[in-house]
Amino acid sequence: YTAFNRIIKNKLSISPITTPVYHSGCGYSRIGQRDQCPAKNWTVMLNGNLVHLPDSPFTHNTCGREDNGGSCAHSLFSIWREISVIRYNISMSSKWYPYAVSALLALYIILLHTRTISFVTADLGRHLKNGELLVSSGTILHTNFYSYTEPDFPVVTHHWGSGAIFYLVWKLSGFEGLTLWYAIVSGISVFFIFDASRRISNVSFSVISLLLAIPLITHRIEIRPEVFSYVFFSLFMWLSILYRKRILRFSTISIITMVSQILWVNLHVLFILGFLVVGISGIEYAVKKQYREARQWGLLICGMTGVSLINPFGIYGLLEPFTILRQYGYMIVENQSALFLIKRLGSGIYGYYFILAGLSISIITLSIISSKRFGGYGFFLYSIAMFAAALSFKYVRAFPLFGYMFSVCVPYAISLLVKKYPVSKERQAFIVAGFIGVIVWIGIGFNTVYSPLYANRFGVGLEEGVNASAEFFVKNNIRGPVFNNYDIGGYLIYHLYPEKVFVDNRPEAYSVSFFTETYIPAQESEEKWDELMAAYDFNVIYFYRHDMTPWAQPFLIRRIADPAWAAVYIDDWTIILVRDIPENRELIETYKIPPKVFSLSGGS
Repeated sequence: YTAFNRIIKNKLSISPITTPVYHSGCGYSRIGQRDQCPAKNWTVMLNGNLVHLPDSPFTHNTCGREDNGGSCAHSLFSIWREISVIRYNISMSSKWYPYAVSALLALYIILLHTRTISFVTADLGRHLKNGELLVSSGTILHTNFYSYTEPDFPVVTHHWGSGAIFYLVWKLSGFEGLTLWYAIVSGISVFFIFDASRRISNVSFSVISLLLAIPLITHRIEIRPEVFSYVFFSLFMWLSILYRKRILRFSTISIITMVSQILWVNLHVLFILGFLVVGISGIEYAVKKQYREARQWGLLICGMTGVSLINPFGIYGLLEPFTILRQYGYMIVENQSALFLIKRLGSGIYGYYFILAGLSISIITLSIISSKRFGGYGFFLYSIAMFAAALSFKYVRAFPLFGYMFSVCVPYAISLLVKKYPVSKERQAFIVAGFIGVIVWIGIGFNTVYSPLYANRFGVGLEEGVNASAEFFVKNNIRGPVFNNYDIGGYLIYHLYPEKVFVDNRPEAYSVSFFTETYIPAQESEEKWDELMAAYDFNVIYFYRHDMTPWAQPFLIRRIADPAWAAVYIDDWTIILVRDIPENRELIETYKIPPKVFSLSGGS
């Protein structure tokens, strides 16, 4: 491009290039028929497309004849034509460049999510069983169906649709295909959020912010229904940005939003995020006194409310986001605050969250102060970011949501600062290089987060040997009732159904009193354990043996030392004990593990 500009500036004599050029109106060839058409507007046939060429302003350096349709054989028209083609190619390359970067980042996220499934403690087993029941018999669970302790406790199975999709993917391609499918869906969500980000800032700032947010985005990497919430949330953010940039019409936005909301409400409880994105949009336009736009978004909210009632639980399904986090009788890690977990588990990812939160607050505050107003996309982005920050501060399960908003808001705020205080390209490159250095440093600290190859579980399908304990249980025809701990419930539902479980990893499916008066006291108190034995007559104790609650390890130690029970199986994840009664005599004689084999060091 530079070489051609120099040629033009110096008016060098160049022989015309004989690539066919056509007039956009009459179709005359520029070569051989140039005298037959005096028109000045020409197009070049490029890759099957007619590309418009501006009028040539040049005159021949010898005869001085204008080259706007004239007949000079030594004209510089061909030079102008080639420059226009080069400009076209450059513009096309820059047009596709952001999409290529988006695709590469999505591929990177796919690789990070390509991990073997930690099946013993995952919810996935229960979701697959939910899907199987739906597909085979049309059953959608409204009660605590899998447990024999509180089978009639009402439950809103808000993720029933996710279970059906998980099951169908698993049925078609196994756990390997399910792993890849989940990774691809995760990559799609990142593609949407990155594309939204780079459209309102620039590619470099967006890439850096996304890379910084990866430890949070990949914090909950197991196969869970919430993957659908992040896809739809990213889609809604992307649509909102495209509408504000006048790329999509509101009618198009409305159709996609309504269809997505019908699906979302039946896939995961965080469908409420759709209302957040649309609601903030309506408020933004109302604040700007653009009442026609505000009315459109308000009507869309009403439509979303209506279609959200299209779920098996009706109004209860619509209200579930506001009731699901009611008081639980069992404390689960993902529902704790980062501040709480730092005190108990150390900094790590929780400390990193506060670093990113502080960085985002600082940059956004500076951009607001410098511009002295929200302006542009500020109200929309920063309002949603405030919600994400508050939610993630209270519940670490919302870390990915904060990561997504960080990767959109921070690039936008930085771009505002750069516009206000212009920085040379060299300094921008220096700043980008500095941030890359920080990312590399963070990557060393989080090497299992940033590098899929260094992750302990990189691969597809299940962890090797993870189903061995269930296969042992089924092969030896062991019968319940089973006393199990909270973590392993979904695994047992998948493998042992129709055998019912004592408890599973859904605190919302059990009463508070069940945990506080039955489940926990039975492991803390021998008296309570005896009462429970009399009530349920347990035949098997089936535990995830790395349960680190204060009561689990002491309970297992007492049972291993109890002559009324015999350990018959143990592996890296689980331990099985059976009651020492005549019905189990043959099993115990064959597989009994002497108590002296167990080491009490470390409590596990």
